[in-house]
Amino acid sequence: MKPFIKFIGKLVLLPEAEPLSGSFARKLRVFLKNTSKTVSLRWPVAAFLLMSFLMPALIPLVSCRPAAEFSELYICSSVDEENFSPVNVTGQFDIEAESIYATINVSGVKPGDTWRFTWKNTGTGFVLADAANVYSTGETRYMEGYLSHKLVPHGSDPIIGEPGNYVVEFYHNSELKASSLFTIKEPLAKVKDVIFSGGIDKEGKPSGQKTMFYQDETVFVFVELDYRIPGDLVELQWYGNGGELSGKSSYTVNEGCYFPGYVIFEIYNEIPWPIGDYRVEIIHNGIKSAGEVFETKPYDYMGEAVNEATVYENTGYGFRINYPRSWSFEEGEEESGLRVRFYPDKPEKDFVVYMWVYKDGYYPGQNELSGFSDNLLQGVIESGSGEKPDIKKKESEGKIGDVPFKEIEYSYYLQDKTEYWNAAFSYILHNKKMYVLFRVSSNDYLKYASEACMDMRNSIEFIE
Repeated sequence: MKPFIKFIGKLVLLPEAEPLSGSFARKLRVFLKNTSKTVSLRWPVAAFLLMSFLMPALIPLVSCRPAAEFSELYICSSVDEENFSPVNVTGQFDIEAESIYATINVSGVKPGDTWRFTWKNTGTGFVLADAANVYSTGETRYMEGYLSHKLVPHGSDPIIGEPGNYVVEFYHNSELKASSLFTIKEPLAKVKDVIFSGGIDKEGKPSGQKTMFYQDETVFVFVELDYRIPGDLVELQWYGNGGELSGKSSYTVNEGCYFPGYVIFEIYNEIPWPIGDYRVEIIHNGIKSAGEVFETKPYDYMGEAVNEATVYENTGYGFRINYPRSWSFEEGEEESGLRVRFYPDKPEKDFVVYMWVYKDGYYPGQNELSGFSDNLLQGVIESGSGEKPDIKKKESEGKIGDVPFKEIEYSYYLQDKTEYWNAAFSYILHNKKMYVLFRVSSNDYLKYASEACMDMRNSIEFIE
């Protein structure tokens, strides 16, 4: 039987990137840094000297305002530390860029004049940042120099903006004076890690990391990507215990996400996995990115039933019995007596345990138990598969304390001899009632079911 593999959900954000609702661009918090350095303007030295030497001739013009002039708007990755002129002018930025500067040279501006920088995505029209202020609040003379704005990620946000084309516009006294374009480039996503887990926690992360699984467990494969790029293809191939390709699944990214996170695949089988090593290969955009191995092992019972907190008690029928802490039970009553069904909370486990209590007059004598068991087993088989298989049978006796019991065990094949099953009935006669504890299990769960049933039988106490 081939395993079933499916993709679960979309990329899950890692804890360092707080989940944001809606478009990332609409929620990205951008820190627009405007320090005293980046907006500090020097006095126009040449004009000041001219006024000093020709003061008399210029007196009538002292109150005249020099014409304000503006250079082109430069987009760059840094600025000069002394005069704040642009350094490394470029129109292309990687998504990992830690800062982007917009710088413009101005002259002939008054301290009370206003400036404004607007950063906008040209594709979506979304305004990434918008800030305005006056050139200075403590000066009265005209000013000149470089005016710069710096864009950086805010707090723990990993990027300044999502990939796309942007325009920066510079306004002086609400009048557009210059603009410039730049691009944040689409990154190439990489597979950072592949993690096996037995579940998904409430935050969409692995509930724990492991490489050893029980035969009946579901395997969750977390493929960690640094980014999710639209059109990228993530494939999973699953190789069985014998090295054969048993299944595959894939996921095509249809929405960009620029946080680290997971693509999650779920792998499970309709029957327990054979014991051994298994291999999963991850292929990202046609390139094998990872190959990881995990193992399967038999389900270990480990004495689950020995837990007094999980006790079934029935005073009307005079007994109590422990059952595994991870199980539940259902009970009902018929004319002949009590019927209790104990079962694991995971319904895919192929076994069940029953406790039937027959009233006086409804159970056979000791010499008739063998035929009585045959009829009970046939009823179980017919209620399940309807088949009439060849059955092997053995009988034994024992004691629970001082109370004797008789056990009759059966083994048989179903489904054209491809499925091996086992059943055992333990008969206990006490206080004019017959207590029958019996189990039915597939071979895959025989060890688990037989150990659980034995612990349950040994825990029986009779209430007088």
